[in-house]
Amino acid sequence: MLPTPGTRAAVGPVAPVVPGSLPAIELSNGAPVASPEPLWSDPGGRIIDNLPNAFVDGAIGGAEAEALVIGPPGRWVPRVMTQYLTKGVGYDDSYLFLSGAVPLSFKEDSEHHLSFLELTGGVSNHSEAVGTIEWVGREYKDGKKRVHGDYWSFDYRDSEFGSYRQLSFGDDWLGVNREARYNVYIPLGRNQKFVSRSLAGVPVGSNILPALQTHFETAMYGGDVEYGWRIVPLDKSSIWWLIGGYHFQAGGVEQVWGVKTRAELRLWDVARLSVEYQRDDVFHSHFVFAGEIHFPGVKPRGRPDDVYITDRLFEPIRRWRTVTLARSSDLRFF
Repeated sequence: MLPTPGTRAAVGPVAPVVPGSLPAIELSNGAPVASPEPLWSDPGGRIIDNLPNAFVDGAIGGAEAEALVIGPPGRWVPRVMTQYLTKGVGYDDSYLFLSGAVPLSFKEDSEHHLSFLELTGGVSNHSEAVGTIEWVGREYKDGKKRVHGDYWSFDYRDSEFGSYRQLSFGDDWLGVNREARYNVYIPLGRNQKFVSRSLAGVPVGSNILPALQTHFETAMYGGDVEYGWRIVPLDKSSIWWLIGGYHFQAGGVEQVWGVKTRAELRLWDVARLSVEYQRDDVFHSHFVFAGEIHFPGVKPRGRPDDVYITDRLFEPIRRWRTVTLARSSDLRFF
C-alpha cells in the first residue's frame, strides 16, 4: 500500500539481490515495526533446536556442558508403578510392589523445582506386608550438569514375629551420563522381636554347661551408596552400570559391610529391568532381579517426545525397599 500524499516514505532493509530477480522493497511511514512473536516463548524452558536428543555425545555430561537441556513445558501428572523384586540382603522373600506418585508443586524459572509424594505398598510371597510414604524434592539450576534431589521417608514392615518402623532419608544427583546417591536407614521404637527360646549345652573345657539360648529378629541401622554410568546409549533407552556398597549394624548382630554392582536396562521412561549382585560376610551372596513398569511414565505429558535433563525430576527414589532384618541370639547360663 502506497503512503498518502505529503508523508515521508522510508525504505526498509534490502535483501540480497539474486541475479535475474528484483529485490523486495518495503515502504513504511517511519513507525517501528514489531518483531514477530516467537513460536514458543514460555519462560519455563527452552527448546533444543540443534539436537534432537539431549542424550547424545556432547550434550550435558559430555564435552559440551553448556548445551540447552531444559525442555518445553509439559504437565506433571500422577503416575503409578508396579515392581517385582527377588530376595536380597535383609529379606528372604520376593516382593511385589505397587506405588503411586502425586506432584505437589512445580516451579519454573532459572531454577526448576518439583516436589512430589509417593506411596508404596508391597507384599512378599509369604504374605508379609510393607509400606512406605516418601516426600521427594528435586531441582535443576540453569547451566548445571545434573538434577539434585533429596527425600524423607517413613517405612513399615511386617514379619512373622512382629512389625517394624523406620525413618529413611538421602540425596541423589541425576545427570545424563552419570548419577550418584546415598541412603540412610534408622529403625524407630523397639527394633528387636522375640523369635524362640531353647536349651543348649555349651562346652567349657571338659564340661558341658546348660544354657538358655534366645533367638531374636532385629531391624538394622545402616546405609548404602552407589555411583553409575550410562554405558550404552540406545536413542531414548539406555544401559547403565552402577557400583556401590552398604553397611548395616544392630546390637547383638555382626556388622555387615558389603559391595554391590548392578546392570540396568532403561526402556524409554516407562520400564526398567535390572540384575544386581550383592556380597558380604553375613548375608553372603545374592543375585537380585527386578523389573518395573511406570504408567504413564516419569516424563511430563503434553510435549514433544525428545529427551531432556529435567525429565529426571519425577523419577522414583532408588533404595532398599524394606526394613533390613537379621537374626541374633543370646546365651544365658544357669
